Amino acid sequence: MNAVTRHWSAVRDALDNERVRSRSVLRTEETDFLPAALEVVERPVSPTARATAWVLLGLLVVALLWLFPAGSTSSPRRRASWSPPTTSS
Repeated sequence: MNAVTRHWSAVRDALDNERVRSRSVLRTEETDFLPAALEVVERPVSPTARATAWVLLGLLVVALLWLFPAGSTSSPRRRASWSPPTTSS
């Protein structure tokens, strides 16, 4: 339980740091007159790119959950093979 608590506090700290950093990031209008190299470094990340990354990550998780369904056995289920009906006389 100690490891979970430690990781959870690390995630909270990272989110707090991201929130503080996002307040100090320059807006797009403020970066328009910077030299080219600084403009690339200081320009905020496009929200479309972040949304696309989250959608792709979600699709990857869904694909992995579909590939490995919960409660499945390690070997695939075998179908019963078809056999012709027997006639009794």
